[in-house]
Amino acid sequence: MMFPTAFLLLSLGAAVTSSYINKFDKPFLFLCPLGESIASWESYHSNYYEDRRYRFTCQQTPQLFNCQWHNKVNNFKAPISFQCQHDAVITGVSSYHRNRPEDREFKFLCCSLQGSPYLAHCVKTDFVNDWDQRLTFRVPIRHFLKGVYSTYSRYYKDRRWQFETCSIQ
Repeated sequence: MMFPTAFLLLSLGAAVTSSYINKFDKPFLFLCPLGESIASWESYHSNYYEDRRYRFTCQQTPQLFNCQWHNKVNNFKAPISFQCQHDAVITGVSSYHRNRPEDREFKFLCCSLQGSPYLAHCVKTDFVNDWDQRLTFRVPIRHFLKGVYSTYSRYYKDRRWQFETCSIQ
């Protein structure tokens, strides 16, 4: 499964960076380097474009393997309620924007923990941002991102976000 991911990374020109990875109304693909998972998720909203720009950072994560994309976890304007299966964490995010609904569809890449570690003590946040406001989420120390939740407002044409993190036992 590593070859298709590497091919996508090269063909779409994705890079691991701490700057915003997309332009308004444009798709993006973000992949953490091998052995890392998402450590922070930030974005800001533009009322002019009715879209968000995103940036992510990554953190070392022990023994990841068996990475799989979970395609189209939401429809436009629909809620997102996504969790990586079993003992897996989020290591990549892909999204594209459509102007007619003024929303994005998302895909997530999850990688499993290899060996004896397993996820425990999972916690889901309250909403991290308000409509049209900046989003800043940092995964707590010794935790890893397992789930992403979001609701869409037809009035604001924006999303509010929640996150689920777990520690490794």
